[in-house]
Amino acid sequence: MDDKQLETKMNHLRSSIDKMPSRTDKSAIMQRIDRSKSKRRHPKLWVYIGTLTSLIIISLLFLSSTSGLFLGNDKQMANESAPSNEIVATIRKVLETQFTGPDEELIQLLNAPENMTIIGKGVESSDEEKQTNTELESYLNEKYKDHFTENMYSDFIGKYAMGFQTSAHENGYRLEVADISIDQSENNENIYDFSVTVQYQKDDGEKNEAEVTGNAHMKDGKIGNMEYLDDEGLSQALKSDS
Repeated sequence: MDDKQLETKMNHLRSSIDKMPSRTDKSAIMQRIDRSKSKRRHPKLWVYIGTLTSLIIISLLFLSSTSGLFLGNDKQMANESAPSNEIVATIRKVLETQFTGPDEELIQLLNAPENMTIIGKGVESSDEEKQTNTELESYLNEKYKDHFTENMYSDFIGKYAMGFQTSAHENGYRLEVADISIDQSENNENIYDFSVTVQYQKDDGEKNEAEVTGNAHMKDGKIGNMEYLDDEGLSQALKSDS
């Protein structure tokens, strides 16, 4: 090998050595390789995260819809089983009015001579007089009429409206409602059973209680019939002057 050939080989070797990466360059190359691998993995990772997120959202929506359905059914069942608030309020108002007293204004109207004719009953009146309500009739209409059907209103006034009030007044008793319970009948949705705890006391005497039970038959939101089944002797006790 002559000097020229040797020089050519040495130049080729130097060129190869120059092309070889340094240790630092090798580190940089490995980092680029790692980044390249990481970039290739990221699309799969994002697909996985997106799928998982979608499943979570769908699950939450499903749970929300089923919970709303169950709550709706519970509310519907509660509404079906619970008595109508308006009906209960109607019955309660009548009972509170009847068993609170005695109503002094009612007593005064009952004792007034011009009110001796009550709801068309009593002495004969002219057509013009029948068209004009007495003060007593107007008072009773205001207290009770809106809560009853037309036929039952007349029956209630004649049978129940004034008996407890007048007995309490005549014998010096005070009446007070302690509690009222009203429940819709299981056998007939138009019938409401009621129970009234009535406290009665004479002057400063001992306070007594009686439970009055009965039922109200509702018709178009009004009381179509009303019956008192038991008063635990309240009506008799109020008639006693001792």
